[in-house]
Amino acid sequence: QVARRALARSSHSSRLQSVRNLARVLLANGKADEALALADEGLALAPESVTSHRLRADVLNALDRASEAEAQFERAVAVVPESAEALTLFGSWAWDDRRRETWEPALRWYEKAVALRPNYSAPHAKLAERLMFLGRMDEARKAAERTLELPPYQAGAHGVLGQLALMRQDTAAGIEHLRKALAGSPRDPIVHASLGRAYLMRQDFAAARAPLERALSLG
Repeated sequence: QVARRALARSSHSSRLQSVRNLARVLLANGKADEALALADEGLALAPESVTSHRLRADVLNALDRASEAEAQFERAVAVVPESAEALTLFGSWAWDDRRRETWEPALRWYEKAVALRPNYSAPHAKLAERLMFLGRMDEARKAAERTLELPPYQAGAHGVLGQLALMRQDTAAGIEHLRKALAGSPRDPIVHASLGRAYLMRQDFAAARAPLERALSLG
């Protein structure tokens, strides 16, 4: 209701932000149909804005209209100078762990970023994480190993390589990589939990306790 009142009394100059805010509120409350009308208005008010395109794509994804959402992301790319940073960002925007139909489109954004700028580490790191999520372990390992050569995203790559090592029952390599991951990302609960699991696999229960408790405290 607060967002609706703000929209009703907004001036032309502030209407765009009010429209976007209300659309996000509606989307968060499961009212994607209503949010789409506002996303359309926001796009009409600012057709050259990446934010406008992203909002509409998010709404379309919520409505299970994945192909239209991907096309909207394509339009967003068209309104900004092509860069590896932008393509990586679009990949992260497109990905949703809960929605299988978003996975391959997101991977394509990361792959475009890698093709455009092979020595930029961020898309390699994202590819490593996403490919492991998809169970494409050999590809994930290669992407993570490439990331290790390209600072500053080595912590995430060590996390991926550590988890892949545990899947192979190689606890020594897993613990080594996970410790390196924590050195660069000490507040990552997934890495703490994985390190605890590695110690459990070795039946080193005393060593497992601290990382598992840390994982719980970090949520």
